[in-house]
Amino acid sequence: MYKRRWLALLLACLLAFSAAGPAAQGEVQYTLDFEYLRHFAPNAVGWLYQPDTTIDHPVLFSESASYYLTRGYDGRRSRSGSVFMLGESMPDLADTVIVLRGKNNWDNSLFGSLSEYRSPEYYRKHPTLYLISPEGNYRLDVFAGVKTRHTDKESWLVNEQAVESGEALTAVLRDSFLVPDAGLLPTEGDGWAILTTEDANDEGSRFVLYARKRPIPASDAPVVYMNQQGLDARESISGYATARGVGTWMVYGQNDPLWDRMIFEVPYSSRRRPFGDGGCGPTSIAIAIANLVPTEKLPQIRKYASNPLGYVFCPCCIGTHWCEAGHLPYQLNTPEQYLRYFPLAVADFAMGNNTFGVQGRRDSYGTNMSYLNAICSVYGISVKSVRSLEDALPYLRRKDTMAISCVTGSYSPFTRNSHFLVLAHADNQYLYVLDPLRRESYASLDVYGVLELISPGLVRVKLENAHLCHFSTISLLTY
Repeated sequence: MYKRRWLALLLACLLAFSAAGPAAQGEVQYTLDFEYLRHFAPNAVGWLYQPDTTIDHPVLFSESASYYLTRGYDGRRSRSGSVFMLGESMPDLADTVIVLRGKNNWDNSLFGSLSEYRSPEYYRKHPTLYLISPEGNYRLDVFAGVKTRHTDKESWLVNEQAVESGEALTAVLRDSFLVPDAGLLPTEGDGWAILTTEDANDEGSRFVLYARKRPIPASDAPVVYMNQQGLDARESISGYATARGVGTWMVYGQNDPLWDRMIFEVPYSSRRRPFGDGGCGPTSIAIAIANLVPTEKLPQIRKYASNPLGYVFCPCCIGTHWCEAGHLPYQLNTPEQYLRYFPLAVADFAMGNNTFGVQGRRDSYGTNMSYLNAICSVYGISVKSVRSLEDALPYLRRKDTMAISCVTGSYSPFTRNSHFLVLAHADNQYLYVLDPLRRESYASLDVYGVLELISPGLVRVKLENAHLCHFSTISLLTY
């Protein structure tokens, strides 16, 4: 009797304060190109996201309770599995009660973090999830959690009638291992989302979270695409560099933390080399083209991709072949996206994603320039090879020309092996060089002290000392 009176009092007090409503919706609108997602996962119904956690996944539909416990959203085998909804027909996320299922992974991936809600501090930091769908978005505010045996398939479920009558709320609060914030309790008209862990062998405990489900009104806040936000939020060392009184250039870095660890390999490769170790060629071409061609024209390369999706990549790799984490690839579309990630588009082109049938990336070390003419033709850039720097200098004094050169030799101030870089400009005294391996210092390489570092990625060398750089195979690019 005492327990029932205490529960009724607690519920009354919490409901009294629930008029305060949810916390601020934030300053962005989450969204997704579901037509693009369904290219990989035809039965995708939504996307579930929780800031500062590993929950950032497509929501799929299946008639099988076991299929997505061992498969990713694209149907490939996966240890982590996928988030899914179960039923005999395609679910409607607007239903009063929806159930989202996912594996209780030991590394906290997928729904492995649901058990963390037993900690009040974890709950305080992560009270809200977001459910994105083609029809509209929902805010999911967690208000209760229960732990039961994994063989328990039904006791934790609630139906629409129990939700509308209030019986469901009373029952789950009675058994909950967490105490909700007053403003997160559902009230009349609210839907419920139930998140539950699953296990293929029905072993261990089942953790169940109950969340209030409310539609998020449309707003004019900036739009954030779910499969892009992670990479877009990363800091980049690439950017514009200026030589005072001479010029300003976009300088990408193959060693940019934004992409330096992405696998840069053709599908048949037996190696797993990162872009930071062998991406000087594509990065040099990207630097030259991005500085010669107006930004709004950079997406022209899309028409020449052999992949119907164009140019794509993920935090793991360039292209899609080597992704092992189940990422939905980032697809380049806008001029701004191409400007930020242009070296990755060029790298994908070099791996054979083009309609010219050319490929510069192979199992051998580095990437050759066999695709240079093809990619330059996309932008109407002419390519001319010259034998020496002296032959190139008249062109480099013009504003419509840059050059790509390979420096070689054990005494080059740029490398001890071979390395592509960009000759950006020449005046009567200096040659200005854009180095895709953005260094803070050349002290360990420049034994003759001929390089003057203006900023990482931008150096100049006096013309009288340029022969010490060992420039060779110079290709002039004129736009």
